[in-house]
Amino acid sequence: MKRLSLRLGLAVCGLIFAASPAQASPTDSAPADRAVDTPALQFLPPPPSYQGEPYFQAQTLNICGHRCTQSSLKLDSIADRIWFSQLEAVALQEVCRKQLVAIQDRLDEYQDGKYKIHFGYSRTIGTTQCDTYGTGVITLHYSEPNRYDLPSPSSGEQRINSCITTMMWGQPVRACSTHLSYNGEPFGYEYRQDQIAHVRTYCAGQGGYRAILQMGDFNAPSPEQ
Repeated sequence: MKRLSLRLGLAVCGLIFAASPAQASPTDSAPADRAVDTPALQFLPPPPSYQGEPYFQAQTLNICGHRCTQSSLKLDSIADRIWFSQLEAVALQEVCRKQLVAIQDRLDEYQDGKYKIHFGYSRTIGTTQCDTYGTGVITLHYSEPNRYDLPSPSSGEQRINSCITTMMWGQPVRACSTHLSYNGEPFGYEYRQDQIAHVRTYCAGQGGYRAILQMGDFNAPSPEQ
């Protein structure tokens, strides 16, 4: 089996919330430790017609769009990069629905309907973020959209993982985008570990794909990475 080669561009927002972090409510507590069994996945081999090393180009980008203040120029530049780099998959975090619509409109100016977008809505409580806010996945193909909640404090952002199925040489690839808790949140470290455990469990149960690409802003400082 040929090795899957992946180009991954990563841009992480230095400031996740401009507002002060919410305080832990009396009902909040650190999540319990979770033991995770992650058996080896059985991936599909490259198709017989492929004569070379498998190649899939993807990028993950936190656009810091939780206040919906990004200019059309910035959103157009994101769309232009996707188009001219011909990326197969792009994961976005801290993005509002109207920003994704603007990116979609720009991509459609090049070729209508070539890129598809899946938006995962993330609940926010006691924050200044826009109402329709969350993560997005942009791909050339689109099927099996899914989003699920991750363990989160009762206040602030409900962390999620948004996934869709795209294609690589006629074979399915699962592409996901997530945005995990950061240390400034109530029990941020503890929740992040539990969120990672849930993501690992989910990925371990997704057999039958050529590959599973879990992208996102993991908010994991060194040496935790």
